[in-house]
Amino acid sequence: MGQRAIYVITENGKNSSFFAFWGANALSPLLRLLQAKEIQEQLPERQSISHIFEHLDYEGVYVNPRHDNPADMFCDPIADVCISDRHNVFGNAGDIEMLVRLDLDSNICLLEYNRSYPWFTHMDNHSIPIDVGLGNVEKLLQAAERSGIDSFGQLLMIYNKATGLDEALENARAGQRLDEYLNSEEAEADREYYRTYYGSPDEPENDNELEV
Repeated sequence: MGQRAIYVITENGKNSSFFAFWGANALSPLLRLLQAKEIQEQLPERQSISHIFEHLDYEGVYVNPRHDNPADMFCDPIADVCISDRHNVFGNAGDIEMLVRLDLDSNICLLEYNRSYPWFTHMDNHSIPIDVGLGNVEKLLQAAERSGIDSFGQLLMIYNKATGLDEALENARAGQRLDEYLNSEEAEADREYYRTYYGSPDEPENDNELEV
């Protein structure tokens, strides 16, 4: 079980797609983009952000050539001939939880939640200007360093709370739990009990008053 996501980076009018096995969360896209931008400034020859993403390992280190084991890299490039299949899987099944769009040309980071995935049925998409998001992540990392926090899980919890995404995710899960109850045998039994003892809400009320 992972946190599978498709990443689409738009850069100078060109789209590049990647598959990230552990990338379906709100923090990874901006954190990895921040790392990629820092690496871009350090490389002797300027490389595109898409190129750097392809060569990021899980520690945010630029590795070129890539590690032999794809599991050691943050994401894998998706060949053009496979892009449509990946997007169809995202739209029609629960195997890929999120579609992340990093539009560098328009300065927008968009998180699209797969509504066929149980917990995201009621989850709205979330967008943030990239420059604002990167500034938030920089502040988060600075505060985490002062506090001695180096766990990605803790960073994600703090980020979700600060952005309100934790509340949105919990509301989405509450909606899913309600759906599960309404379609359950327990709910049908409750409805039958109501119909038996209180009558159908569609039926007119009986007038039992005696005429004088």
